[in-house]
Amino acid sequence: MSYERKISIPKQLRLAESVYSLKLDQLDLTHADGCTFDFSLFEFGEPFPILLLAEKIKSLVKRSPERKF
Repeated sequence: MSYERKISIPKQLRLAESVYSLKLDQLDLTHADGCTFDFSLFEFGEPFPILLLAEKIKSLVKRSPERKF
């Protein structure tokens, strides 16, 4: 049985706190085969929170290279 973790990105990213609230640093993918980032509701982001989100995603991918993203 495969399990894929889905992370929903909020409609707006105006503050860094919006990115920190996703808790990507604490995400445990031990039992997941992969992880999907759902941007379907996303409409707007300030530059700094977008860059922060990109860095958090990059770090997550680096921590779990055996997972499919």
